[in-house]
Amino acid sequence: DKSQLSPVEATMLVNREDAIIIDVREQGEYAQGHIPNARHIPAGELDRRSKEMEKWKDHPVILCCATGARSNSAGNALKKAGFTKVFNLRGGMMEWQKAGQPVSRKRK
Repeated sequence: DKSQLSPVEATMLVNREDAIIIDVREQGEYAQGHIPNARHIPAGELDRRSKEMEKWKDHPVILCCATGARSNSAGNALKKAGFTKVFNLRGGMMEWQKAGQPVSRKRK
């Protein structure tokens, strides 16, 4: 499944195509550490905030959560809403940290 990205593939997509990373976890989880420059839009708010995401409809969007489950269903919802380049960070933050990728605690 091409829409499931490893941490390395996700990083490459950000570097090459300026992909947007959206963290769909809850505020407390996001605050404990997230991918640098990831935007925080909790899964439950995706519908309500779809207007601000409109501009990314044809832009690569990578969704991430703790383990890859919530972001996967969020991704399916975005695809239904007409987003054309939706990717899921496979294994979520768990895989990301296991791969030794950087984690930020800054607010975005």
